[in-house]
Amino acid sequence: MEVIVVQAFFMGMMLPPELCNNVTDFIKECDVNDGNKVYYPTKGGIPYMKVTVEKINQEDLKKQGVFSWPIWQKEISDFDWYYDTTEQFYVLEGEVEVETEDGQKVVFGPGDFVTFPKGVKCRWHVKKPIRKHYNFK
Repeated sequence: MEVIVVQAFFMGMMLPPELCNNVTDFIKECDVNDGNKVYYPTKGGIPYMKVTVEKINQEDLKKQGVFSWPIWQKEISDFDWYYDTTEQFYVLEGEVEVETEDGQKVVFGPGDFVTFPKGVKCRWHVKKPIRKHYNFK
């Protein structure tokens, strides 16, 4: 019997392969990577991938090498963006509101550590010029 490895993500959590067949009505195959099927939950047929905003202490940021990541900055503006890979960043200054294709609204500013999963489509509203350390995974 051949074993097929399936990775399934449900609300940001990987599901064990034995549960994958039970949730296929709620998730959509979005990507095939190294022979593994990757599934994401959907909301109205649109892949639902949660953007996270968290506070991480300075010591942990240093351990992750965040302060050696490149810096990106942007003036006050509005623009559409698609994440073709996962991005993590640490906001140094500014204020941004982002609305994802599935309707999630996220606001972040100085001191926030933000993760945008691969596949997210969104609109950025830069309310105060932003500077951030960023890293693509």
